[in-house]
Amino acid sequence: MGHSASKLNRTGQQFKSDVFNSKKLSRCSLLNEEKADPFMLIWLNEKSNHNTLDVLRTKTLLRQINNDHCLFFDNSNIFLNEIENTHYKYKKVLAIVSGSFAKMILPKTTEIISTIIIFCSNYNKYAELASKYWNVTDICTDHETLKNCIQREIQSLKLNLFTNQSLRSIRPLNFSKDACENNGAHFSYLLFIELLKLMPQTKQAKEIMLNKCKDYYRCNKNELEKINLFHLIYSSDQAINWCT
Repeated sequence: MGHSASKLNRTGQQFKSDVFNSKKLSRCSLLNEEKADPFMLIWLNEKSNHNTLDVLRTKTLLRQINNDHCLFFDNSNIFLNEIENTHYKYKKVLAIVSGSFAKMILPKTTEIISTIIIFCSNYNKYAELASKYWNVTDICTDHETLKNCIQREIQSLKLNLFTNQSLRSIRPLNFSKDACENNGAHFSYLLFIELLKLMPQTKQAKEIMLNKCKDYYRCNKNELEKINLFHLIYSSDQAINWCT
């Protein structure tokens, strides 16, 4: 009987050890996944290589938010070449752009970068860009506001299912040729649809989803109008019409 008890004790210890190792491996796997898909924080400013207090403060702020995954550019051509490099095409990128560079690079980045914050000294001078370009999420004029905006946008980047920058926005949910060419993005799209199917069909669930959509599109008046229209007239028998 003593032998059986000893054997049972060893079995129990082995079970605990297996559970601990399993949890440890799961944590390591999650950490590796996070490291494998980091987001990049990029600052484009003509003075980003200067050693002024304002520049150093901005760099320190960005590094505090995103540690080692920060890049600084003072040349728009080098910035665009780097972004268009395949190494960055499938990474999550948040770009902070100076007002002087904004008008120049925004027309060239709508299909490359999903999230751009304009960091300048005059809000009114660049306000029209926020309504003209969907990927301009905020215009900031001080470091505290910039910090808050970045932290808010980072949550959207982390939760976004799409890895391809041009597909990352859920704006073009229509089936596209790009989705066929990018199996990962196509799978993410299908996964998103399946997640919607699993949502409880209740008024509360609908309100939560629409509030999230409103927050995501808070700077896009056209999309907000569509969301409000959906909220007013949608019914289940119209699902196909709304998805095509």
